[in-house]
Amino acid sequence: MKKDEVCRLRLLGVALTERNAHISEWLKYNLIRREELSRIRMTVANEKLFTKVRYPDGIIKEWVGIGWIDAGTTDGLNNEELKNIPVVF
Repeated sequence: MKKDEVCRLRLLGVALTERNAHISEWLKYNLIRREELSRIRMTVANEKLFTKVRYPDGIIKEWVGIGWIDAGTTDGLNNEELKNIPVVF
């Protein structure tokens, strides 16, 4: 993991453990694995990392503290806005 990635994760308040160190590798490509978005993982460690995610079919979901809600679709969003929302695979 590079020094700037470590700094970015520390700014987000994420404890750098062996379990979540691999997340930064996927974030370089703006991707996130589906199992990282489970309720338990979100409340324990990933809540500050992922507030919004988008699915390949164009659905955007937002984390609200107790679960995921639909936040619309990618229709009408420009590329700059989409670059900041990781894709679930």
